[in-house]
Amino acid sequence: MTKTVNPPVVDAAAVALATAHLLAATDGDLAGARRHVADGVQCWVNDVHLDGIEPYMEGLAQFSAALEPGGLRVVAALGDDRRAVILTEHMPVGAPSPFPSARTIELDADGRIVRERVVFFDTDM
Repeated sequence: MTKTVNPPVVDAAAVALATAHLLAATDGDLAGARRHVADGVQCWVNDVHLDGIEPYMEGLAQFSAALEPGGLRVVAALGDDRRAVILTEHMPVGAPSPFPSARTIELDADGRIVRERVVFFDTDM
């Protein structure tokens, strides 16, 4: 599967870092993805709260394992130097179609993800 980043994508620091992070995670490069994340990261995924780098990376590893390598499509993204909003589609292994998500990402002063909020949408609703 080919990686696709479609317009509109705003060329801003937080968007670039978030996109690189998502691409690394989708491709199974967890060490690469981890470099983008602050130790004290706070993450909310639907109704789940992950507090700190270890729970975050455990969740990311489970998520990454369920995806086709390269199965990320960035539908839209915008942001500035510290915040990004990204709409994506992820292709799960063996699934007939991708599932959408929306996320906000906030960077700390070192340019690493310190807060992330993710909503995965059920396409069968």
